[in-house]
Amino acid sequence: MSTIYFAKMNINEQIYDIYNDPKLLPELLTKIYAQLSTKASIYDQFGGRIKLFDLDKNEDNTTIIGKMGYIKEGEHSSYDPDNDTAVDIEDPNKMEYIIFYFDVHKEMLAFTTSPKMRQKAVLANMTSLIKKTTNIGVEFMLEPNVEELDNRIREFSILKKLKVKLVPPNGDKKEFADIYSLNAEKVQNSRATKIEMNYSTQQRAGLDRGSELVQDNIDGVKMGYSEATFQGKDMHGEDLILETSSDTPYKKHVRASDNKNRAVIAEKSRAGIFNIAEYRTKLRLRAKNNDGENTTHK
Repeated sequence: MSTIYFAKMNINEQIYDIYNDPKLLPELLTKIYAQLSTKASIYDQFGGRIKLFDLDKNEDNTTIIGKMGYIKEGEHSSYDPDNDTAVDIEDPNKMEYIIFYFDVHKEMLAFTTSPKMRQKAVLANMTSLIKKTTNIGVEFMLEPNVEELDNRIREFSILKKLKVKLVPPNGDKKEFADIYSLNAEKVQNSRATKIEMNYSTQQRAGLDRGSELVQDNIDGVKMGYSEATFQGKDMHGEDLILETSSDTPYKKHVRASDNKNRAVIAEKSRAGIFNIAEYRTKLRLRAKNNDGENTTHK
């Protein structure tokens, strides 16, 4: 089986321009769709070249399906049946590549991985390529599997530390500020584009997992606003660490024989993006209903 991962894109460098002028967001997204191309290349610390190729753009829904390649001199090995031996062939343009599906205006990226390009590398590469081709700074957050996240959090008997990395979202800044107990205007005035928050306790009972603060931060991960690291003990007193980006990512699976099949990957990607959006809608409705109940009982 091969795996498709999903990530939410947020405009980062220009986010406060968007808050001041919401009409700017669709303009920037359209620019990303139009200008992302095969012309740009970036390089890693090992001399490997990364670029996009075979891009198919659908103007009706501003989606892009294509390949991201890692190119570096290397060897191919082959079997020589006549001499019953291995043959190594030098290739100055040896490449491995992944398939991606980018729904630009839904701000969602779905992608496969390869040995040279795991999840974080793919997202870092796409961030750099978008910046190089459009001069727009973005940040990607891996989408969590919310059911698996809840199950893994329940494994904590004691929660000692919670570390949260977040970026201001493209959407409702008030919703974001409410979740993280932040003043939206103060955050905007600071021009901070990345925020880290740490919660810890010396009390033996640990942080209260059922508290509004902890639950809000869990909801923030589910909404795609943040990544979090939970540290504590399990029921046996053993150390337990949960990193949402690496331990509970949302996935779709395809057969290994289809891991280069663009049509299959596009279909699975569309289904995954729909499922994530559907859950987010339910989460927002639940939060709205809870707010209404709290207002009623005041």
